[in-house]
Amino acid sequence: MDGLGGVAVLEGALSVLTGIAVFFILPDSPESAGWLNQREKQFLRRRLDQDSGTREGRVASTEKFQLKYLIAALTDWKIWFTVLVYWGSTIPNYAMTFTAPQIITYLGYTAAEAQLLTVPIYAGALISTVVCAILADKYKTRWPFVVFPYTAAAIGFIGLLATPQARLPGLTYAFLFPVTAGCYPGVITVVSWAANNLAPSSKRAAGLGLSLTLANAGGIVGSNIFLAKEAPRYWTGYGLCMAFISIAIASALFLRFTLKRENHKRDQYSEEEIREKYTEEQLLEMGDASPLYRYVY
Repeated sequence: MDGLGGVAVLEGALSVLTGIAVFFILPDSPESAGWLNQREKQFLRRRLDQDSGTREGRVASTEKFQLKYLIAALTDWKIWFTVLVYWGSTIPNYAMTFTAPQIITYLGYTAAEAQLLTVPIYAGALISTVVCAILADKYKTRWPFVVFPYTAAAIGFIGLLATPQARLPGLTYAFLFPVTAGCYPGVITVVSWAANNLAPSSKRAAGLGLSLTLANAGGIVGSNIFLAKEAPRYWTGYGLCMAFISIAIASALFLRFTLKRENHKRDQYSEEEIREKYTEEQLLEMGDASPLYRYVY
């Protein structure tokens, strides 16, 4: 192993080996988990059945992996729009993780002080994330807890661009709070939003894996857009963060209106009409395409 390249190979190899091991070690269902007793298996099965559908319709939760559900996930337009929403969070988050201490040092603080001053910023992000998660579940909706926090983050970036940092260090520092508090809730909210609208479980697993992989690819962008030669203004970094947040807001609003319209279409048919046309097994296999299924927006 030679230098940092060897470290990267070791870290990557561990991740790959862990992923392979999980395929054989992780149980596919409560029934195959040998450490659970019968009562615990029944409890988890009922819980999975309840979580697999909506009030209007249940979907299959016991099916084995089938290629058709992987293809359904890869071709589902909703997943690709959730990736755009994810990037409104992951790209600024990765960027600010590396850059926030540097921004603070330009305000006249030492490197050690700058590291300490990032703690309140991320404490605010933690509080914001928990509050948004609780409210999103309470009101059973997702889009407001993406759009409004992202809007706050965009305002923070505008403030950072517009503030003369050397003369107003306190104001510059203050604008870092809405940036992190606005970006961080996006990841948690979008994960649940994507999961709510993918069924059955094989499609949900494949879809979440795809969307999270592409979402975290935002780190490649975020870690390279704050250019040292532009310090302390960082026009490119702030501008691109605002651009990705704007795209994320537009994508979230598009998802909201499209999913609401689809629910309205399905509301035009009564459950009796639907069950006359399809068997229970067909409705379960259709997953989120079932006319009894209702999307969360």
